[in-house]
Amino acid sequence: MTDWARLEQLAAERPHDGRRFINRYPTPHHGLREFLRWQRQTGGRFPRRLPFPLRRPDPAELAAPAPQPRFTWIGHATYLIQYQGWNLLTDPVFAERCSPLSFAGPKRAVAPALEIDELPPIHAVLVTVPDGHDPDPPGGPRLEAMTYMDMAPFARWRGTRAFKRGADYDACKRALQERVLKIVARVAPELPERIADVYASTPLTDLWYTLNP
Repeated sequence: MTDWARLEQLAAERPHDGRRFINRYPTPHHGLREFLRWQRQTGGRFPRRLPFPLRRPDPAELAAPAPQPRFTWIGHATYLIQYQGWNLLTDPVFAERCSPLSFAGPKRAVAPALEIDELPPIHAVLVTVPDGHDPDPPGGPRLEAMTYMDMAPFARWRGTRAFKRGADYDACKRALQERVLKIVARVAPELPERIADVYASTPLTDLWYTLNP
């Protein structure tokens, strides 16, 4: 059961220093000395993973439209947010490791509550972390919103160079950008007025750095 009063209380606190969000619970700072002590005492090995109970939601229930906002924690940073037939997936992590490599990176302690093929149709994907190009952007925290698109409408610009695709392409990208922002505003109405800069990419753009077919 969602505690809406608690969510409103947390939203009103706004733990933000003007540039980034602050951890609500202070954590001790560990310097080089503590790191070397940990290396010496443990050999660099992390403690064994603790078992956690896994509560699996009912895929049939999630497939039905939600009359009220519905939040389902799938695991890690992945949430399924549903309202009035619209489904938003945040930070999708379904692999065993949170890493672009299957053999490296931190392993998850608990399997996801749902498999990808058990999800309802997803209308948008929200990625809440900045990309690796600029780890500390001068404008403050960065938010990325993604959705699935068909490559066919962009075939007319295949083979053209970035930033030289003409006014029609720029207009198409702006229209898509506005549609995505409207969808994001349905979930977070207070967000649009805080956006200082927006950059949109299309499947044609993604082709050059993800090698999509």
